[in-house]
Amino acid sequence: MTSDTLLPLRAEERELLSGHVVVIDDRASVLFAPLGVVGEGDYVRFALHYYARALFELVRVSQSARDLPALIDAITSTGLDHGADVFALAGLSGSLSRILDDPQASEADCVLFSTAHREFHLRGDFSRLDSRTLVRSVIAVIQAVLERVSVEMADLLTNALANMNASYGVTHRYSDAHSLDQVPSNAFHAAAFV
Repeated sequence: MTSDTLLPLRAEERELLSGHVVVIDDRASVLFAPLGVVGEGDYVRFALHYYARALFELVRVSQSARDLPALIDAITSTGLDHGADVFALAGLSGSLSRILDDPQASEADCVLFSTAHREFHLRGDFSRLDSRTLVRSVIAVIQAVLERVSVEMADLLTNALANMNASYGVTHRYSDAHSLDQVPSNAFHAAAFV
């Protein structure tokens, strides 16, 4: 998988939030580090952009991306309450740990950026995640975000994830580079106005 972490920042870009995602077997950890002033919405955006990137990477390496949207559908059909076990909602065994330090672990490092035009983009290195760990990492990121946001933002996250799946099902393709930013941004805005 490719890494885009070496791309230079554009003058109008600002780093918002970094995430270090680790997956080994059925355990995962997600460590967030705010890189400035961030709000709950930035954590939700991180999860949405991470999901879009995971779908993009699955298709790019010729893996089927169908399983991941089905897991997200299972999560959103029930709804995300604060304290919910997202792994169980997705029908997966697994748990979120505070820290995992194992040389056999699969990892991803990414940063959510914003521009002066309030557009968002996630850059990162997903090369150490295979298709199985990539799918689990999305569930872990959603779980980690859910633990950091209010009930209202958990509802927004639920609706935005459902919006993303609807958008991919109708007008966007997982493999389209424009979808990486457009689909999560549109889904967030649509969910914010519900």
